[in-house]
Amino acid sequence: MTTFERVWTLPRPLACRDVILEDGAVIVVRCHGNPDGPRLVLSHGNELAIDLYYPMWSLLEDEFDLIVFDLRNHGWNKPTSLNRHNIPQLIRD
Repeated sequence: MTTFERVWTLPRPLACRDVILEDGAVIVVRCHGNPDGPRLVLSHGNELAIDLYYPMWSLLEDEFDLIVFDLRNHGWNKPTSLNRHNIPQLIRD
């Protein structure tokens, strides 16, 4: 039996921007891929972080201008009050 292991290395973003939400929480938005391609905005559900999905969105890097971000309290974002970590707030964000 053989095992297969692949290690993914996330590339450095082409650019990063902080987006300030209505309650002052900050979301880090990152640019990857082809800036001259059609733009796709990608995030994730209420678990994990967008970086975990890199094996999937990396397939789009050559053709698309990728804008990726994490929901509040995930990934690159600083933790905020757990009182604001609920579905209505995530929808507003």
